[in-house]
Amino acid sequence: MTYSTNVPLHIQNDPTRPRYHFCAPFGWMNDPNGTIFHAGYYHVFYQWNPHDDDWGSIHWGHARSTNLIDWEHLPVALKPDRSLGEEHCFSGCLMLRKGQPPMILYTAIGPQMDVYDGAQQWAALGDENLLSWRKHPANPILTAQLHGAVEIVDWRDPFVFEHNGQTFLLLGGALSEKERKAAVVLLYEALDDTLERWSYRGVLFQHPDPSRISVECANFFKLGDRWVLLLATHDLVEYFTGEFDVITGIFTSHRSGNVDDSDHYYATNVLFDDQQRCICFGWIRGFAGGRGWNGCFSLPRMLTVDDEGCLHQAVVPEIAMLHGEGIQATNISLGRYRPEGFHSDALDIHARITGDSGASFGLRLVPTEAGSESICLSFTGDKVTLNDKSAHFESEDGRPVDVRLFLDRSVVEVFVDARVCLTLVIPAPAAAYQFELFCEVGSARLQRLEAWKIAQHDAQKANRL
Repeated sequence: MTYSTNVPLHIQNDPTRPRYHFCAPFGWMNDPNGTIFHAGYYHVFYQWNPHDDDWGSIHWGHARSTNLIDWEHLPVALKPDRSLGEEHCFSGCLMLRKGQPPMILYTAIGPQMDVYDGAQQWAALGDENLLSWRKHPANPILTAQLHGAVEIVDWRDPFVFEHNGQTFLLLGGALSEKERKAAVVLLYEALDDTLERWSYRGVLFQHPDPSRISVECANFFKLGDRWVLLLATHDLVEYFTGEFDVITGIFTSHRSGNVDDSDHYYATNVLFDDQQRCICFGWIRGFAGGRGWNGCFSLPRMLTVDDEGCLHQAVVPEIAMLHGEGIQATNISLGRYRPEGFHSDALDIHARITGDSGASFGLRLVPTEAGSESICLSFTGDKVTLNDKSAHFESEDGRPVDVRLFLDRSVVEVFVDARVCLTLVIPAPAAAYQFELFCEVGSARLQRLEAWKIAQHDAQKANRL
C-alpha cells in the first residue's frame, strides 16, 4: 500500500497542531530514526502509524530539509511486511557504506519476534538519494544468537558510529534475570565494510540505577575530547559524558544529567552536518488523541559539552528564519512587565534576568481570552518550574539567567542557560497568549528582552517529487 503525504485539510486547520515543530502529515508519530545529513539535505525518519492517531502498525515516515526549518514530506521508507512475519518496524539508524547502497538497520517485531525476548535486527537497502527502500534479502542481520550463552532481553534500536577507522554498533536492552538483571548498552563491531556482519564486544555501559528496567534509543558520539551517551529510560532522556576505551569496549562516565527534565520529551537521535554541528532531534509526546494526528519533534537542538562535561543545548540559529514582528526592552525593574498588544499562538521569547538572593521571578504566558489557563515558568530557590515540570537549577547571586522560551500552539520548549531544558504539551491551548515577566519575592531586573511572533510559514510541505 502507498500513502499520500499530503496533510489533510482538517489537520492543517487544527488550531492545536504545532505550526513550526515538525509533525507527520497525519497519524501517530514517535521516535526520530536514521537522522542524517546527506547530499545537501537533512533527512529525518520517524516511527509512524499512518492508519490511526494512536500507536500501532509502526512504519518509518520520512522527510527532508535543506535548512532544518522547511520540511518536505517524502514517501514512506519502511512498512511492516506481514509475509515476512513483521508487524512493526521499530527504531534504528541509517548507514552510508563504501561503494554500496545506503542501508537502514532497525529492530523488526512480529508474532515470532517478540519485543521482549525475540526481537531481531533487520536491514533495508536504499537508493543514492535515500528515497526508495527495499528489505535486505539476507534478513535478519543480527539475532540474539550473536550473544552466545549471554541472555539479553528487550533488545532494540541499533545505532552505528565510527571511531579511528572502526565501525561500531550500539543496541539497548537488559541483562536477563540469569545475568543479574540490569539495564545495559551493548557494543558490537563490524567485521567488514558491508556492515552486515558483526561481532559482539560486550556491555559498553551499565546504567548505575538498578531500578531502570532497560535502555532504549541509545546514541553515542564524541564532542571535543569527551564521549556522550544519550539514553531513553522509559520516563526521561539521560546523558552521560566520559571516556570510551576502544580496546576494552567500555564507556566510563564522569558526569550525567537529564537532556530534558520533562517526560514530554523522549527518544533522541543525532546527526553531524557539513558544519560539524551535532544536531539532536527528540520526540514530544503527551498530546490528546482523536484529532487525526499525534506527536511532533522537538526543535532541532545543537549539542556541545563544556570543560566540566556538562551537556549544553541551544536551538539551531536557523530558527530566526521564522521571526516576524518583534519587540525589545532593556533594564527594567521587575514587579510585573507585560508588553501590551503583543500576542500570538507562536512566540520566541529570549530574556536575561538578574535576581537577588532569595528572589522568586519568572515568565508567564497569559491567554488573551477567558477560560484558558496561564503557563508559568518560575525560578524559586534552587528550582525552575514550568507548570508541573521541574528541574534543579542554581544560579549565582547577581549572575544573569538566560531564558529562551518557544511557544508553538500546544507545545512549549524552554532552555535555561543552555543547561536545563523543559518541554510541555498544553492540553487545551488558547487561541493566543500575551506574556509577562514578573518578580513576586525579592527583587529582579530584566536586563534584556527580545521577543518575536513566529511568522505564518508553510514549514511542512507535501511530497513534491
